[in-house]
Amino acid sequence: MNPQDSRENFTIAVTNYRNHAYAPRSVDFIDIDFVKGSEPEICEGKLRNEIDVLNWLKQEEGQDVAVKSSFRLLYGQGYITLGRDDLNLPFSPELFDIIKEGFKLPAELDRILEQEATRCVRNKVYDQQGNFKGLTICIKYFSWSLATVGLALSYNSETRTTHGFLLSNNCFLDGEATVLGELIRLVKLNAHRCQRPYVLPVLICDLFAQLHAIEIHKATRKVFGLERSIGMHDYPVGRHPSGVKVDEDFSMTSRKLNGQLSRLENYEKWITSHINLLKVVLGYEEFSDAVLSANVSGSREDLKEYAAQLLHWNTDLLSQAACQIKIVQAQIQTVYTLLAQRDNKLNIAIAAASKRDSAAMKTIAVLTMVFLPGAYIAALFSMNMFDWHAHRASEVLSGHFWVYWAITIPVTALVLTLWAVWSKPWRR
Repeated sequence: MNPQDSRENFTIAVTNYRNHAYAPRSVDFIDIDFVKGSEPEICEGKLRNEIDVLNWLKQEEGQDVAVKSSFRLLYGQGYITLGRDDLNLPFSPELFDIIKEGFKLPAELDRILEQEATRCVRNKVYDQQGNFKGLTICIKYFSWSLATVGLALSYNSETRTTHGFLLSNNCFLDGEATVLGELIRLVKLNAHRCQRPYVLPVLICDLFAQLHAIEIHKATRKVFGLERSIGMHDYPVGRHPSGVKVDEDFSMTSRKLNGQLSRLENYEKWITSHINLLKVVLGYEEFSDAVLSANVSGSREDLKEYAAQLLHWNTDLLSQAACQIKIVQAQIQTVYTLLAQRDNKLNIAIAAASKRDSAAMKTIAVLTMVFLPGAYIAALFSMNMFDWHAHRASEVLSGHFWVYWAITIPVTALVLTLWAVWSKPWRR
């Protein structure tokens, strides 16, 4: 399909309604035109309704395609919170289908924008004769605790124009800056590179590398503080920093260490995804194709060097994250060891107390055995069954003495029987 037919498709009514969440709101745009021998011309603004969006889509790129190329980007909030099952397009599904048709974006774009993973899909576009006419790129950057970005680009090799739309959640960086605002700032700073279709994916990787570097630095400081809170450090004796409160219970420290471990493992996963993405982008033949950078001196090698630097930076961040993960895992094991040592000391103290109690009970038992026979005999002889003042020896013992034995023996047997039924000593 030629570019004119593609442009006419923007005005075709679409009847296929897709079940996307939809909240109508304004979106922004930025256009960058490149004229031979001049600095890039930047135009930006706000599209307040879908009519404005359609008019923006139908604008002509310029007449003298031999000396001019363009970069045209539509951007806005497309995710509600963290990018997890919350795709929320700023325009209707009908308009979304028109954009996809006009940009010749692949059918899997819907799944890419909705999935909880970093993905990259690139397709080449050919005319009916099999001639190369351009390419499309769809990328989902997923780092839910930091930011989530969905990107779709379409490059027309005849007009040297890159169209695209960019969706992100409304995440704030330091201060009042948003992810989208920072991305557009990077686009303006790198306007001279925007004549190549792969510049925006690389810029987004740059932003995420900055975010990951900040978060890993924060995690490193927190891990260092947790090391000090459990008394594990490499300071010489007598030079430990003052004012550090040691957590003797380790319950809070253990929870914080496990939280940092979870965060660092997520950072490691996301950085690995961006490393793989940069490798994929650098491996595309179009990335080094001189056709895509015609009339733009030095842009090809400049962008390659930029992407390669980001790849090295992400590789270094991945090493830092892996190092911190190992440190946290070692500290978690240290906490478990300290808890085991504390429990062992407590068990030793309990055993010593039990030993002292056992010695006291043994002393009581010995004393009882010594005095019990005498006490029993004294109690027995003090009964009225004995008359020690009788004139004859035969009158000392009462004739009713048998009653004592008649009651004592059955009661004793009953007590022993009840004890045996209750304790069941034969089952031990």
